[in-house]
Amino acid sequence: MARDQRRLAAIVSADVAGYSRLMGEDESRTLAALKDLRRELVDPKIAEYGGRIVKTTGDGLLLEFPSVVEAVRCAVDVQRGMVVRSAEVPADQTIEFRIGVNLGDIIIDGEDIYGDGVNVAARLQALAPPGGICASRAVRDQVLDKLSFTFEDLGAQEVKNIARPIEVYRVRDEAPKVAGPRLGATVAPAARMGPTRWLAGQRSWVVGALVFALAGVGAWQAWRAMQGANVPPAFSVAVMPFVAATASADEEKLAVALTDNVRAVMGKSRLLRVAAPRNVLESRGKSNDPQAIGRALNVRYLIDGSVRIVEGQATIIVQLTDAAAGTQVWSDRLTTSDFASTEHHAAVAAKIRMMAGGALIDKEVQRAAAKPTPGSAADHWALGSREESAAFLLSGQPGYVTRMLAARRHFDDALRVDPNFVPALDGIADVLDHLLSEDLESDSSTRRQRIDELGRITARAVLLDDGYDNAWYERTDALVWLERFDQALEANAKARALDPMPDSASTTQQGWLLLLLNRPEEALAVGERAIAMSHSSGSGQEGFAHRTICQANLLLGRYDAAVAACEKSAANDDWWLDQMYLTAGYAQLGNAVKAAAAKAALLAKKPTFTIEKFKATDPGIPGYQERAEAHFYAGLRKAGIPEQ
Repeated sequence: MARDQRRLAAIVSADVAGYSRLMGEDESRTLAALKDLRRELVDPKIAEYGGRIVKTTGDGLLLEFPSVVEAVRCAVDVQRGMVVRSAEVPADQTIEFRIGVNLGDIIIDGEDIYGDGVNVAARLQALAPPGGICASRAVRDQVLDKLSFTFEDLGAQEVKNIARPIEVYRVRDEAPKVAGPRLGATVAPAARMGPTRWLAGQRSWVVGALVFALAGVGAWQAWRAMQGANVPPAFSVAVMPFVAATASADEEKLAVALTDNVRAVMGKSRLLRVAAPRNVLESRGKSNDPQAIGRALNVRYLIDGSVRIVEGQATIIVQLTDAAAGTQVWSDRLTTSDFASTEHHAAVAAKIRMMAGGALIDKEVQRAAAKPTPGSAADHWALGSREESAAFLLSGQPGYVTRMLAARRHFDDALRVDPNFVPALDGIADVLDHLLSEDLESDSSTRRQRIDELGRITARAVLLDDGYDNAWYERTDALVWLERFDQALEANAKARALDPMPDSASTTQQGWLLLLLNRPEEALAVGERAIAMSHSSGSGQEGFAHRTICQANLLLGRYDAAVAACEKSAANDDWWLDQMYLTAGYAQLGNAVKAAAAKAALLAKKPTFTIEKFKATDPGIPGYQERAEAHFYAGLRKAGIPEQ
């Protein structure tokens, strides 16, 4: 029997992200664009670097290179060329490649190749984000000192039909980019001494925040799957032009600015489908009837508003309408005297996004819950978010872990429908993060399993969409649990670059990170800036920022300031963490009565609370741990909190 012909080779697997969507919208245009790309960019680059095309599919290529260095260079050059070519192309027509590069053993069969090396390349390609490149450990080791590109370690990933986990590295090309960044979204956190998703503190709007936190590149397929005849996609919305009440120049200017800003921040969500501005204008010119507009734009919801300026005071009325029913879902009245400020336009839009988005997600969750058998990834996600929100209300009480695990099952179901549905990945990360912070009864083995899985889940999320701030926010939490603090700082910086508002979730998270890195003075400044901005934006971050200030002052031994800040946080959030910090602060001040009251409130929510159990949720560098022992844990001991 003849032996297989084998050789070591660099294998490149590439495919077009969103190919089915592009073909569904315009087959002729997509095929013509792909032919042009092959002729003008891809094929010349393959030839330049000595590769060969093994096979092609409608949306993909399998390539072989004798040199792994040349394979990586080719992949990077192709992606650079794609950015340049896409600069003037409408976003919904942009073609992006996912590329995987592996170095491995292949089996030769004529012109074709097979084997584990090929299979791994294909799995790496599936893990790569649109416009990105993923490489195996073997590739990274071979080219690390030969090329200027950097490699971001995304950990071992379990993939389909490969028995062992693959060590995945994201190829980072620092060359200047032509196209602008893809937009991200925000979720409100609260700072604490230990990682957590922190949504439990904001009961009144937690579900609304989730619509922006949980998002992903698989959402389009979910929307398409949910559409039937004349049935708009789930989570679809149109932002209608805001109206100037008296048509004054100032009102017109503010109305245009708010329309643009609200549309932009709503469009940051990877879950919402926001109608294109051109289509909105065309529809508005034909009818003022919300049902007609909804049908014309194929959306479920409309956001519109009016602006009136009287004696230097602007009043903004905003409403969310169920287009199919023609009924109002939510409305609010906002006032401001700073209506000429560009920064304030963005802050008002962020507040509208939070409130209108919360109402929209509430409505969609109710719709999904009413279905006897949810079939789409989006429906499963909605049911998971509903369970998770219910679990938040049980923090520290019986049933919390059960509800969280029930939410996890819904998110798992969503991934079974669409393995690349990032909202579900974010949902699982959220559950794991909360369990690590809140489930003080778990043993070390369970905690280790949760931390490792959180690392894998968040690595996959940033692979799928590295332009999404919440993916990097979640990744930051995971890296803290893994005690990779330098990488956590880098991930947080990426999140803040994508959402630079002073009171954004990632900025508040930065304050918490600085605490763990034994930099409480810097954390204090971050918290104070967040509070100043939150007062004007209404973002709901005050409680979280006050908690950061409380912790920073506690670590600095400034007990009066710590207690004052945590009293404000407790009034805002009513979370057991605040009672824990107040217990320590009051005890350090010698106020036995208030320390006893705070301790009773803490133990009412966490009856089995001990210092040892909490320490398991409280990572940080040695300098931080020394401060925590001297000021925080010492205060708990003075109050009589048990050690074990």
